[in-house]
Amino acid sequence: MVLPTYQDIMLPLLKIISDEKEHSNHEIHIKLIKYFKLSTSEQAELLPSGLQLTFSNRCGWARFYLKQAGLININTPFLQISKHGKIILESNPKKINNSFLRTIPKFEQYIKKIKKKQK
Repeated sequence: MVLPTYQDIMLPLLKIISDEKEHSNHEIHIKLIKYFKLSTSEQAELLPSGLQLTFSNRCGWARFYLKQAGLININTPFLQISKHGKIILESNPKKINNSFLRTIPKFEQYIKKIKKKQK
């Protein structure tokens, strides 16, 4: 199996925390491993740098982008779905990816801010 991308992780992650309770990164990580049915070898796959697990890295990026869109709140080391995240989830999206996030004004503002810094 090819490891899921950070975009593939976004919707399942949001569903995992949909109960509005605080969830630890570790708890979410374990549930995502089960959701994607990752083998031990897939879980152990490292980034090309050899310094971080690929799946952990992708989970981190999924959390980061969901936070930038205002769909989750992060109170390290805990995550919680935001009110806006709950509304989005209740609309039953088939997928949450970068294109979907760009329809959210807060995320679009983040993208514009990043692009402005790159100039």
